[in-house]
Amino acid sequence: MPQERFMKNKYQLGYRHFLVILWLIFTVALTIWLFIFTRNLFSQLLAVHAENSLHIDRQMRMIQLEIFSLIIALVLGGGGLLYLTHLERKRSLQIREFFATFTHELKTSLASLRIQAEAIGEDLANTNMNKVANRLLNETTRLELQLENSLFLARDDESSLFIETVSLAKIVFYLKHSVPLRIHLNCDCFIKADTRALESILKNIIQNSTLHGSAENIWLEVSESQPGNLRIKIKDDGKGFSGDPKKLGRLFSRQISTSGSGIGLYIIEKLVKKMKGTVSFLGGPGFTIEVILPGSLAGASA
Repeated sequence: MPQERFMKNKYQLGYRHFLVILWLIFTVALTIWLFIFTRNLFSQLLAVHAENSLHIDRQMRMIQLEIFSLIIALVLGGGGLLYLTHLERKRSLQIREFFATFTHELKTSLASLRIQAEAIGEDLANTNMNKVANRLLNETTRLELQLENSLFLARDDESSLFIETVSLAKIVFYLKHSVPLRIHLNCDCFIKADTRALESILKNIIQNSTLHGSAENIWLEVSESQPGNLRIKIKDDGKGFSGDPKKLGRLFSRQISTSGSGIGLYIIEKLVKKMKGTVSFLGGPGFTIEVILPGSLAGASA
């Protein structure tokens, strides 16, 4: 999947290159047509007003010289723009290739570190060092999520997600073994979403509940919002949020001293919107988020 996205970005940059060439051809062709049209027009004027041929010829030469200068300016400007576009395309591809390689290697290392932390936690399960092992595991999981958030932030807005029918119960089953709180799901459903994006949404919500709310349980209540759409109400048993819910999701916006940078909630809003859904941050006991996404309940027609 990362390779497919990289190739898509490469084609998008090539498409911009093509648009510059198309613009250059069109403007130069239009100017040449104007040059020919002006010459023919003055030729007709010379035929009608032969007595003013000297004046008309002088005006014609002046206008043709200006149009010719315009053609040269367009060619030089378009050529310069084409060259700069080529350089931007080349540098962008190099940066993307480096970033994709770097993040791949880093994710591999973090996954290996998490596995080793899990093994250490099992070996030290009944010792005083168990808390240290759990802290190491939680920090590794948090770093993996931050890296995933960075990837989503660095990705172009035009880059599309891979939308498929995803079972929410399967994602919850996977998350249960990698998060520090208990997840409760009232029923299964099938969501039309990108699997990685949906996992990232839930991970960010869970991290927010654990880190800022000190929650131990989180509930996912699924219901049908309207035909073709699902309402997923996600709430925890943490200490809640005392700030203004309307300001949640703003990047690098802190409302209280213990709040984070807002990247997690910003990522949630961005991904839900790209999957043609909506998200609302609600009040009440604990912290509650309501997400509406296309999908159907288990057992219903997709």
